[in-house]
Amino acid sequence: MAYTPTRRRRRRRTALVVVVAVAALLGIIYAVTRAQSDRQLRREYLDFAIGVAGAEEDAAVRFADMVVRLDELARPTVVTTLTEVEEITVEQAEVVREADGPPPGLEEPHVALEIAVGKWNDGVEGVRLGIETLSETPLDPEGLAVLEQGLVDLRVGDAAYLDFRDHVSGVDVGEVGREFPSISFVPEESELLFDAADIARRIFLSPGLGVVRDLAVADLSLDPGPMGSESGVPVVPLSDTLDAEVTISNKGTVEETGVPVQLDLISQDDGSRVTFTEDVGVIGPGALASVRFADLPVEPGALYEIVASVPAEDDDDTNDTAFFVFIRNAES
Repeated sequence: MAYTPTRRRRRRRTALVVVVAVAALLGIIYAVTRAQSDRQLRREYLDFAIGVAGAEEDAAVRFADMVVRLDELARPTVVTTLTEVEEITVEQAEVVREADGPPPGLEEPHVALEIAVGKWNDGVEGVRLGIETLSETPLDPEGLAVLEQGLVDLRVGDAAYLDFRDHVSGVDVGEVGREFPSISFVPEESELLFDAADIARRIFLSPGLGVVRDLAVADLSLDPGPMGSESGVPVVPLSDTLDAEVTISNKGTVEETGVPVQLDLISQDDGSRVTFTEDVGVIGPGALASVRFADLPVEPGALYEIVASVPAEDDDDTNDTAFFVFIRNAES
């Protein structure tokens, strides 16, 4: 019985050693797991950031090419490019703003990325508004100021992204797909072409960048169409209804909305006139749009003239009207 306390103390020491060893092992496992988890979070964040950078790179390339070749382009091309580039920057700014917070160690570069995408978005919007204003009112001081601020914002965005890229270049995250691209909405090699006054001058000297409003009647047709003629006048067959379709084209450089299209039906027998109007909601530069005038009030055997027109004032009134004279076939 004299040795019992010694055995108990040995058992206690052994149990304590086991507990310490288990705790140490669990600590090691936790540390390894935590390190792997942090590494995975960093990798996922940088994968996300690379996706944002890839979209912004495409936007920057298109934007810079447009500015460099500005005096070679027509206004519709410039407006379309700026609109599409702005859609990209708006989307990416929103994606970054709504993203979960960055993993530990990447807080500072994330702030730089937020600044970059936000300033790029502001800059593209400012440049678009400035160019659109200057193309409508050459050398407008407010348009010039908006354009200049837009270019400043773009340079700030470029600098913030460079700061972001410098920060993440030293992060040990293994393979994340590809390196972060270089992004410059205002590239150094073309710096002189990204001056607000120079852009305004090029807009002023390029007729294709100005605003031209020109709506034209492109086609006028009847349904049913003429079948044969009488004394050189087309004869439209007798039918339950007679419809007319008028197609207009936008030969200008700006989008037009709420365009009225007028159709006058004139009886050559008694001189009476009936006027109809239909609106075209939206028609972009270079586009066509058609409206239909249904169930025209025409009598069998009578001679009519149809006049289709776009009465809105524009820069060329020689193509605003189309005429068609026909005879409605008499009842058999």
